[in-house]
Amino acid sequence: MVSPSVSRVQQVMPPQPPPLRQVPQTQPQAGWQQEQGYAQPPAYAQNDQVYGQAPRQEAPPAPAPAPDAAADAAPKPKPPSFFAKIRKPLIVLLLGVGSYVGYTIWETRQPYEWSGSVEAKSASLGSRVGGRVKDILVREGDEVKAGTPLVTLEPAELLAQKAIAVADLESAKAALDKLVRGARSEEIASARARAGTMQAAGAQASALASAQRAELKRARDLYAAGAISKAELDATQAATLAASAGVVRASSGAMEAQAQLNLVKTGNREEDIRAAKAMVAAAQARVDAADGALEELTIRAPRAGRIESINVRPGDMLRPNATAATLLEAGQLYVRIFVPETLIGKISAGQEVPIIVDSFPNRPFKGRVEHINDIGEFTPHRLVTTDDRAHEVFGARVAILEGENELRAGMIAFVHVKKK
Repeated sequence: MVSPSVSRVQQVMPPQPPPLRQVPQTQPQAGWQQEQGYAQPPAYAQNDQVYGQAPRQEAPPAPAPAPDAAADAAPKPKPPSFFAKIRKPLIVLLLGVGSYVGYTIWETRQPYEWSGSVEAKSASLGSRVGGRVKDILVREGDEVKAGTPLVTLEPAELLAQKAIAVADLESAKAALDKLVRGARSEEIASARARAGTMQAAGAQASALASAQRAELKRARDLYAAGAISKAELDATQAATLAASAGVVRASSGAMEAQAQLNLVKTGNREEDIRAAKAMVAAAQARVDAADGALEELTIRAPRAGRIESINVRPGDMLRPNATAATLLEAGQLYVRIFVPETLIGKISAGQEVPIIVDSFPNRPFKGRVEHINDIGEFTPHRLVTTDDRAHEVFGARVAILEGENELRAGMIAFVHVKKK
């Protein structure tokens, strides 16, 4: 009979493993390998010996523990409850539901985002007359006010053209003044004197004609009495006819002189005055055209803004209506976006929205919706399904209210609109 102490020692100390089994190696057999000069490989062990290494030692199985009366007497553990079985799946399910709800809440709080590009309203400045560039008064990037001179051109023959137009204007004005003022007092007196002279000549001619008619009567009486010849009677009749013609001429001259006197007293006709006024207006228009051409020799900024580019150099020949400089108008930056048809009700004209650009990701710029197109753009042209209708978009213009010095035309911008 083995004592209890010896039994406990045997339980504590594990038995010693048996000695390792050595696998005998077989002798290589001479064959075609040796005849061809190949080396004979070493033999492999049957207990998974690795090539070139010592054979692996297998550990003996652990002995079964001796039965313990105290362990047999211990109570068996209770099976897990239903809650313990579903606790882990329930936790996973709750985490999934919480994540979905959290993502849904986060997504509903995110604003709508539509991308577009920053655009600017620019003005291409030039001259209607053209000419040789004389001087450039600004540089690219300068801020200018309305009316600031930018580029000047040489006047060339425009000054001479204006001088001719001014001379024509003065001549037309003088002619008009002459017609409006009428005849001078000296001219009226001269016309009156001529009229009087012609009247006197008419009276003299009438008296001469009367005397000649009396002479003709006497000649006829003498011819009837046989005192004069037929030739003398004919001469008297011819003199009488000439005297009558002189009366007619004198009377006509008197009437013409009197009409001229009346015309001088009355003045010029209203039609002549209007024609003279028209000549003055035409001459003034030519002067104004010359002044306009001279004004076009200086290219000015039509309104406040920033010089984007200068396209000419001193000495260049600028064609009429060609672009000499480009001006970006102040306060005219905007973003052009396209809103889907299904979300067009989320924005309205006058609504203020933030604008984000990649260069300033943490700085929103203030913007305002200025205009929404009345006509949509879509692809394809025939919209049948709901998915197709989602491709229809409406262009909108969002004015940029700040950041003119930081933003540039062509930047990609994002417009955010809060979800209602």
